[in-house]
Amino acid sequence: MLAALLCLFTLCWTSLAIPDPPITIPDTEPGDHLDPAAAGAPIRVDAFLETLCPDSQFAWPVVQQVAQHYGPEVVDVVVHQFPLPYHRWGYLTTQVSFYTSRHSMEGYCPE
Repeated sequence: MLAALLCLFTLCWTSLAIPDPPITIPDTEPGDHLDPAAAGAPIRVDAFLETLCPDSQFAWPVVQQVAQHYGPEVVDVVVHQFPLPYHRWGYLTTQVSFYTSRHSMEGYCPE
């Protein structure tokens, strides 16, 4: 009986002592470049937007105007999808956006 308890204690203790696997660092930066040619621009604007947020929908044309006005030589606009918990379908639309941006040949946001 004592041997069984000692064996059980040893198994439990060693399972707790095993370290977690290391967190891998992605090869690419997060976010999607509005213009991939602007990746080396001296100024970088990171826009955290959500597809269902009315404030993000209001800010999106402004971000596009800034990118057009200054051009890819000056400004690199990187869009990060940031789903908010109080928008009911925010997380799902963010997943759809990731999928379409990774698998679409037309680019991030067709006009």
